[in-house]
Amino acid sequence: MGSNSYLITWCTIPWKSKSTVIRKGKTAIKYIINENWQQGLASSIAKGVSALNSNTQAVMLLLVDQWQLGIDELTLFIRKWQKKPEYIYTASNDTGIKGPPVIFPQHCFSDLSQLKRGHGAKSVIDQHTKILRSIRMPAAFIDLDTPKQLTELKKLYNTN
Repeated sequence: MGSNSYLITWCTIPWKSKSTVIRKGKTAIKYIINENWQQGLASSIAKGVSALNSNTQAVMLLLVDQWQLGIDELTLFIRKWQKKPEYIYTASNDTGIKGPPVIFPQHCFSDLSQLKRGHGAKSVIDQHTKILRSIRMPAAFIDLDTPKQLTELKKLYNTN
């Protein structure tokens, strides 16, 4: 991986007005502010991908509510991509449903940077099915979307 750049789209924060770069050692984290966050996740992905350096080989998109994903799953995911970096990699569950995280190679950046409301990253995946590979990752399909799920999670970890 070395000096490659990676992007993880976590969330949009509309009230922030400037970009910030945080450096720790040789690692830089650049926050990209999407002023058009009301246009949906597609606009956030497009904004983030458009800000990538030209030497970036791939982008990994994952969702902040995929709380069951750990470093082991993500490391395996990245290592699989490194063996065949021209492919799009996506997680899949036991029934074959595909979803994030997704790793898109550089040749998909143009398509990703042009995403519009209602046509998210799945539309790019659908355009490139011949280069799509999936990795079984059931933990990616356990997310946190409802107050009921949050209550269940709090019970699991004995928190209020």
